[in-house]
Amino acid sequence: MIQFKTKICGITTVEDARSASELGVEAIGLNFYPNSRRHVTVERAAKIIQETDCSEVQWVGVFVNEPPEDLVKVSNQVGLDLIQLHGDESVGILEHIGMPVIRAVRVSDPVSAQREIDQWTSAGAAAILLDAASSGSFGGSGTVIDWRMASAFSCQVPLILAGGLTPSNVSEAIEVVRPAAVDVASGVESAPGLKDLELMREFLSKASFELGKNRL
Repeated sequence: MIQFKTKICGITTVEDARSASELGVEAIGLNFYPNSRRHVTVERAAKIIQETDCSEVQWVGVFVNEPPEDLVKVSNQVGLDLIQLHGDESVGILEHIGMPVIRAVRVSDPVSAQREIDQWTSAGAAAILLDAASSGSFGGSGTVIDWRMASAFSCQVPLILAGGLTPSNVSEAIEVVRPAAVDVASGVESAPGLKDLELMREFLSKASFELGKNRL
């Protein structure tokens, strides 16, 4: 199950992982999609997890259209806590993974998004991540989704908001959508895959404050 409220995705170095964990992030995403600008190899991912050595962080592996046996193999090699699916996978894949799965739903219109949310939650997904639909991309485009649309979705599992979040807009996004957690990648970077310490600090401070208000 997910135990986090804040997640920084697309980390590629031990230094950034350590900085994020020291700032109090609760989950870190490692991207195994080869075409991503934030791609990490299995060897690098294992090094990041081992050398960060933080038991309080949940490690999330991001995958696109990989066979389930490869997901399980990488998870075991690296030491992942959750798997995040960002491709065109069918819900049947959940039967073959055997660990908590976050399903990324690329939001284009409310009807199709709600249908996909319902399908994956019924099949046993641990959480739903809302990301922006972008032509030719499986996510991570930095495009902001329609928050008002997202606020109307019904979901029986934790809803994670992603898509173009930054320190400047995360407070408003949380206020409108009221998600269980937020996910950021490009919004706290100095370059693709390289995180900016001050942007991470500001984002996590604002997100933690607003998410804390949501629980009152």
